[in-house]
Amino acid sequence: MRYILLVLSILLVPGTALAAEAEQSVSLKLVLDSVDVDGADFDGSYTLAGTYSYSLAPGWSVQATISGINKSESEWQYDNTGSYRITINSLDLMAGARYDFFQSDKWGFFARGGLLYYRMDLDLDEEFYGIKAGGSAAADDNGFGFYLGGGSTMQVRSDIKLVAELQFASRRDVLGDSSQPFDVNTLGILLGGEYSF
Repeated sequence: MRYILLVLSILLVPGTALAAEAEQSVSLKLVLDSVDVDGADFDGSYTLAGTYSYSLAPGWSVQATISGINKSESEWQYDNTGSYRITINSLDLMAGARYDFFQSDKWGFFARGGLLYYRMDLDLDEEFYGIKAGGSAAADDNGFGFYLGGGSTMQVRSDIKLVAELQFASRRDVLGDSSQPFDVNTLGILLGGEYSF
């Protein structure tokens, strides 16, 4: 009987300790992305990213994030028939993990990564040197990709941190059913706050 109690206490006490340390947090960050589409020049994108985190073990948490690309426009491209410009909007849903390391009372560092699902809208504006009226066309697609990021936190209150992060995200095989699928990559700076509860 003592052996059974000893085994149960060894198994249950660490689980209870981990449960006691479990922490949840939400964060809101301003995102400034540079957008790259197979080498084409696109405007940067300003958007927001909201994240929910749940602590699984000391230093480790799982995360769900909603973010995207907001009205990133290419430069006008010219050929012998006219000119065109593409505008990208994307809604990204991300799921992954975060690891916090080198934590002190004031500062901390983290790395995170995971998979993303995108829902992308592409708008094409065309002009034909005044020969005929210009026009526009639209397409949409969805698919998967991945993201990687890292950054630092600064504790400003027991339950509030300021966050700065650098993040790379890749949306793979956009318009994969077409003759020329492409990837949409972003490299962004994220600045915001995180509230723990």
